[in-house]
Amino acid sequence: ASKYDPHWWHDPKNAEAAIEEIRDTLVAADPKDRETYQRNAKTYLARLEKLHKGIESCMDKVPQGERKLVTDHDAFSYFAKRYGVDVVGAVIPSQSTQGQPSAKELSGLVSLIKRENVKAVFPESSINPELARQIARQTGASADYTLYGDTLGPRGSDGDTYLEMEAHNATAMVEGFTGGQQTCTIPAG
Repeated sequence: ASKYDPHWWHDPKNAEAAIEEIRDTLVAADPKDRETYQRNAKTYLARLEKLHKGIESCMDKVPQGERKLVTDHDAFSYFAKRYGVDVVGAVIPSQSTQGQPSAKELSGLVSLIKRENVKAVFPESSINPELARQIARQTGASADYTLYGDTLGPRGSDGDTYLEMEAHNATAMVEGFTGGQQTCTIPAG
Protein backbone atom coordinates (compact mmCIF):
# COMPACT_ATOMS: atom_id res chain seq x y z
CA ALA A 1 0.00 0.00 0.00
CA SER A 2 1.18 3.47 -0.84
CA LYS A 3 1.19 6.29 1.67
CA TYR A 4 0.19 8.57 -1.20
CA ASP A 5 -3.41 8.79 -2.29
CA PRO A 6 -3.57 8.28 -6.08
CA HIS A 7 -7.14 9.59 -6.28
CA TRP A 8 -6.10 13.08 -7.40
CA TRP A 9 -9.21 13.54 -9.55
CA HIS A 10 -11.48 13.98 -6.53
CA ASP A 11 -10.25 17.58 -6.37
CA PRO A 12 -11.80 19.42 -9.34
CA LYS A 13 -8.88 21.86 -9.31
CA ASN A 14 -6.59 18.92 -10.12
CA ALA A 15 -8.95 17.93 -12.92
CA GLU A 16 -8.65 21.47 -14.27
CA ALA A 17 -4.87 21.10 -14.38
CA ALA A 18 -5.26 17.78 -16.20
CA ILE A 19 -7.58 19.32 -18.81
CA GLU A 20 -5.07 22.10 -19.44
CA GLU A 21 -2.27 19.56 -19.89
CA ILE A 22 -4.39 17.41 -22.23
CA ARG A 23 -5.36 20.50 -24.27
CA ASP A 24 -1.74 21.59 -24.62
CA THR A 25 -0.59 18.10 -25.56
CA LEU A 26 -3.31 17.76 -28.21
CA VAL A 27 -2.51 21.19 -29.65
CA ALA A 28 1.19 20.27 -29.87
CA ALA A 29 0.38 16.95 -31.54
CA ASP A 30 -2.31 18.30 -33.90
CA PRO A 31 -1.91 22.07 -34.35
CA LYS A 32 -4.40 22.28 -37.21
CA ASP A 33 -7.25 21.53 -34.74
CA ARG A 34 -5.95 23.97 -32.10
CA GLU A 35 -9.19 26.00 -32.01
CA THR A 36 -11.32 22.90 -31.39
CA TYR A 37 -9.11 21.71 -28.53
CA GLN A 38 -9.00 25.16 -26.98
CA ARG A 39 -12.77 25.68 -27.29
CA ASN A 40 -13.57 22.25 -25.83
CA ALA A 41 -11.11 22.75 -22.97
CA LYS A 42 -12.53 26.20 -22.21
CA THR A 43 -16.06 24.77 -22.05
CA TYR A 44 -15.07 21.90 -19.78
CA LEU A 45 -12.93 24.14 -17.55
CA ALA A 46 -15.99 26.36 -17.02
CA ARG A 47 -18.01 23.28 -16.03
CA LEU A 48 -15.27 22.23 -13.60
CA GLU A 49 -15.24 25.69 -12.02
CA LYS A 50 -19.03 25.55 -11.63
CA LEU A 51 -18.67 22.12 -9.98
CA HIS A 52 -15.97 23.40 -7.62
CA LYS A 53 -18.06 26.43 -6.59
CA GLY A 54 -21.09 24.16 -6.09
CA ILE A 55 -19.15 21.79 -3.84
CA GLU A 56 -17.79 24.74 -1.84
CA SER A 57 -21.30 26.09 -1.39
CA CYS A 58 -22.60 22.70 -0.27
CA MET A 59 -19.78 22.14 2.21
CA ASP A 60 -20.37 25.61 3.65
CA LYS A 61 -23.76 24.30 4.84
CA VAL A 62 -21.98 21.89 7.19
CA PRO A 63 -20.17 23.20 10.28
CA GLN A 64 -16.45 22.42 10.07
CA GLY A 65 -16.59 20.13 13.11
CA GLU A 66 -19.24 17.92 11.50
CA ARG A 67 -17.32 17.20 8.29
CA LYS A 68 -16.06 13.81 9.48
CA LEU A 69 -15.46 11.24 6.76
CA VAL A 70 -15.22 7.47 7.22
CA THR A 71 -15.21 5.45 3.98
CA ASP A 72 -14.45 1.93 2.83
CA HIS A 73 -10.88 2.91 1.88
CA ASP A 74 -8.71 6.01 1.72
CA ALA A 75 -9.73 7.60 -1.56
CA PHE A 76 -10.77 11.13 -0.68
CA SER A 77 -7.74 12.93 0.76
CA TYR A 78 -7.57 15.40 -2.15
CA PHE A 79 -11.29 16.16 -1.88
CA ALA A 80 -10.98 16.44 1.91
CA LYS A 81 -8.07 18.84 1.76
CA ARG A 82 -9.77 21.07 -0.81
CA TYR A 83 -13.12 21.27 1.02
CA GLY A 84 -12.15 21.13 4.69
CA VAL A 85 -13.26 17.57 5.43
CA ASP A 86 -11.66 15.61 8.28
CA VAL A 87 -10.82 12.07 7.14
CA VAL A 88 -11.40 10.22 10.41
CA GLY A 89 -10.71 6.71 9.14
CA ALA A 90 -11.33 3.97 6.65
CA VAL A 91 -12.68 0.44 6.93
CA ILE A 92 -9.76 -0.81 4.84
CA PRO A 93 -6.83 1.18 6.28
CA SER A 94 -4.75 1.53 3.13
CA GLN A 95 -4.95 2.81 -0.43
CA SER A 96 -5.84 -0.69 -1.66
CA THR A 97 -9.40 -1.90 -2.08
CA GLN A 98 -8.14 -5.48 -1.78
CA GLY A 99 -6.95 -5.58 1.84
CA GLN A 100 -8.86 -6.85 4.82
CA PRO A 101 -8.72 -5.06 8.15
CA SER A 102 -7.78 -6.98 11.27
CA ALA A 103 -10.18 -7.37 14.19
CA LYS A 104 -7.99 -4.94 16.15
CA GLU A 105 -8.16 -2.34 13.36
CA LEU A 106 -11.95 -2.69 13.13
CA SER A 107 -12.33 -2.37 16.90
CA GLY A 108 -10.16 0.74 16.85
CA LEU A 109 -12.24 2.25 14.04
CA VAL A 110 -15.48 1.54 15.90
CA SER A 111 -14.09 3.28 18.99
CA LEU A 112 -12.87 6.22 16.91
CA ILE A 113 -16.25 6.64 15.19
CA LYS A 114 -18.02 6.69 18.55
CA ARG A 115 -15.50 9.06 20.13
CA GLU A 116 -15.64 11.48 17.17
CA ASN A 117 -19.45 11.28 16.95
CA VAL A 118 -19.28 10.38 13.26
CA LYS A 119 -22.79 10.36 11.82
CA ALA A 120 -22.17 8.31 8.67
CA VAL A 121 -19.90 5.63 7.30
CA PHE A 122 -19.81 6.00 3.53
CA PRO A 123 -19.68 2.75 1.54
CA GLU A 124 -18.16 3.04 -1.93
CA SER A 125 -19.94 1.85 -5.03
CA SER A 126 -17.10 -0.40 -6.17
CA ILE A 127 -16.61 -2.22 -2.85
CA ASN A 128 -18.85 -4.70 -1.06
CA PRO A 129 -20.64 -2.48 1.49
CA GLU A 130 -21.29 -5.13 4.12
CA LEU A 131 -18.32 -4.36 6.37
CA ALA A 132 -19.11 -0.63 6.31
CA ARG A 133 -22.73 -1.44 7.17
CA GLN A 134 -21.66 -3.65 10.08
CA ILE A 135 -19.50 -0.88 11.48
CA ALA A 136 -22.33 1.59 11.07
CA ARG A 137 -24.69 -0.70 12.97
CA GLN A 138 -22.14 -1.08 15.80
CA THR A 139 -21.67 2.66 16.12
CA GLY A 140 -25.13 4.02 15.43
CA ALA A 141 -23.87 5.79 12.31
CA SER A 142 -25.70 5.67 9.01
CA ALA A 143 -24.41 3.70 6.02
CA ASP A 144 -27.06 5.08 3.66
CA TYR A 145 -24.84 7.37 1.57
CA THR A 146 -22.74 5.65 -1.09
CA LEU A 147 -19.77 7.39 -2.70
CA TYR A 148 -18.07 6.85 -6.04
CA GLY A 149 -14.41 6.42 -5.13
CA ASP A 150 -12.65 4.40 -7.80
CA THR A 151 -15.18 4.12 -10.59
CA LEU A 152 -17.91 6.05 -12.27
CA GLY A 153 -21.44 4.82 -11.82
CA PRO A 154 -23.26 2.80 -14.46
CA ARG A 155 -24.82 4.57 -17.43
CA GLY A 156 -27.91 6.47 -16.34
CA SER A 157 -26.86 6.68 -12.68
CA ASP A 158 -26.12 9.88 -10.82
CA GLY A 159 -22.42 9.11 -11.13
CA ASP A 160 -22.03 8.17 -14.80
CA THR A 161 -19.79 11.15 -15.66
CA TYR A 162 -16.97 12.77 -13.75
CA LEU A 163 -19.01 15.91 -13.07
CA GLU A 164 -22.02 13.90 -11.88
CA MET A 165 -19.85 11.61 -9.74
CA GLU A 166 -18.28 14.52 -7.88
CA ALA A 167 -21.61 16.32 -7.45
CA HIS A 168 -23.14 13.09 -6.10
CA ASN A 169 -20.26 12.57 -3.66
CA ALA A 170 -20.54 16.10 -2.29
CA THR A 171 -24.31 15.80 -1.89
CA ALA A 172 -23.99 12.42 -0.17
CA MET A 173 -21.35 13.78 2.19
CA VAL A 174 -23.45 16.81 3.16
CA GLU A 175 -26.43 14.57 3.88
CA GLY A 176 -24.34 12.04 5.79
CA PHE A 177 -22.39 14.61 7.80
CA THR A 178 -25.62 16.24 8.96
CA GLY A 179 -27.62 13.08 9.61
CA GLY A 180 -29.89 13.91 6.68
CA GLN A 181 -30.70 17.39 8.04
CA GLN A 182 -29.02 19.22 5.14
CA THR A 183 -28.94 18.53 1.46
CA CYS A 184 -27.58 20.29 -1.55
CA THR A 185 -27.92 20.15 -5.28
CA ILE A 186 -25.01 20.76 -7.57
CA PRO A 187 -25.81 21.08 -11.24
CA ALA A 188 -23.58 18.60 -13.09
CA GLY A 189 -22.57 21.13 -15.68
